[in-house]
Amino acid sequence: MWQIRIYDREHFWDDNFQLMELVKEVEAEPEFGETFEINGKTYRSCAKSPKKKVLGVEEITLDHEHDEEYGDELKCPYCGHEYGDAWEMKEDSDTIDCSTCGSQIEYEREYSVSYTVKPVKIVEVVKL
Repeated sequence: MWQIRIYDREHFWDDNFQLMELVKEVEAEPEFGETFEINGKTYRSCAKSPKKKVLGVEEITLDHEHDEEYGDELKCPYCGHEYGDAWEMKEDSDTIDCSTCGSQIEYEREYSVSYTVKPVKIVEVVKL
């Protein structure tokens, strides 16, 4: 029997699974990386202990009525996850799987340049 529990980093890695809230017990081994709906709530897997048959999950919210997102950060339109290191992505446009909810998203990086100009010293004018 597998236990699905709310992931708590400290308790999970110390094998104190009983201190994490039990969400559900299931017969079959849950697939790590899947997104689950249990009792009307949506969860993503965070950690798995095959020896102890425990899957740690985190509750997430998925927006099924999503729109395109525009802004300074790469943000999943389904779950709202922001990629703080998106500038490190090799491609300027690509299709990727969201690392939080697993949904497929497409991004396009746009560049813009702006300048801030501050006066330092005005030229001396020679009177003739």
